[in-house]
Amino acid sequence: MFLGTVVNNTFSTYLDAIRFLAALTVMAAHMTFKEYTGGNIPYQGAWAGAAVVVFFVLSGYVIRFVSKEKETTLTDYAVSRMARIYSVAIPAILLTMLLDGICYFLGTDKPLPAYQYLQLWKYMPLFLAFLTDVGPFHEGMLTDVAFWSLSYEVWYYVLFAIVVYWSGWKKWALAAILLVALGIPILIYLPIWLIGVGLYELHQRVTVKKMSARIMFALSFLGLFAIRLTGADDMSDEWMSNILGGYPEKHLHNSQHFLGHYMIAAVMTTNLFAAKYAELDFLNKPWLRKAIVYLASFTFALYLAHRPLMDFYLFVFHHNPHSFYSVVGMVVFALLGSWLFGLGTEHKKQWWKNIFTKLIKRTPRLGMVPATQI
Repeated sequence: MFLGTVVNNTFSTYLDAIRFLAALTVMAAHMTFKEYTGGNIPYQGAWAGAAVVVFFVLSGYVIRFVSKEKETTLTDYAVSRMARIYSVAIPAILLTMLLDGICYFLGTDKPLPAYQYLQLWKYMPLFLAFLTDVGPFHEGMLTDVAFWSLSYEVWYYVLFAIVVYWSGWKKWALAAILLVALGIPILIYLPIWLIGVGLYELHQRVTVKKMSARIMFALSFLGLFAIRLTGADDMSDEWMSNILGGYPEKHLHNSQHFLGHYMIAAVMTTNLFAAKYAELDFLNKPWLRKAIVYLASFTFALYLAHRPLMDFYLFVFHHNPHSFYSVVGMVVFALLGSWLFGLGTEHKKQWWKNIFTKLIKRTPRLGMVPATQI
């Protein structure tokens, strides 16, 4: 994924493995929904939320890394962020519309958000500007339920850029305005993203011995599974909801499980901190590293494309959720479709970079400073 003074080959490969496994976890958790597996597998939707938390921590870490070692100007940062997001997000919107349209014209009973399709002129700007969960808004992106997290992550990028690349009083004024505008749900998860930023800084200042790191590494995984298998995160969310009189369920939408997700973020941050010093030498095997890096290059595509593909299979191919072969067929269809989708999207970031580079070069610079001076 990347190399640098803090991120060595082994740790970089580990980060790639974690982010791809997180995307697979989201897909696997969605597969436990009754319409896909008929209730034969216990519902595991909470694992999807835990995986998104991992994405946020990783995102904060990566953004701090690139701002200090690669994207040292606002122009470089903006081009890279927009290319990464839009190279997959725009095709994902189009893919969702295409598959929904086929389902509609074939007369399937797939439920569609008709109000959005009938008013695309109004909702498409929300999708393209990642405003679906900003402020008073709480809208799904058509039928692609995974899209919500982009409203969080993209605006964390913007807030970070304001604070790190701009100078003077105006950056603090603009940051304050943005914080107010984003709304409580997004702000509640901002500390999780900032944990990743802080972890990068911690790696620059603190080291631990290999044996201590390996103990921490192992205990963090045990902690993660203990939290999830005992439902400690769910119980903490229920406790918080009772204290707040049901406010999280009524008003926080995708952020209603924040307390449990703070717990997940804590153990996974410990895991990532320890992984750098644990000397995971088995990841240095060339064939394994190559496989992990390749699979990880489809992470974003898998995350955004798997649900529209699964729904398409469900309604068009008359999926039988109680049939082992039908379930396997759905998994293969979603994975293969995501791979093909990724080849045309996530693997074409350079094309998008060229476009955004030309656009941004026409935009005046607004008081930015090199990120490494902040």
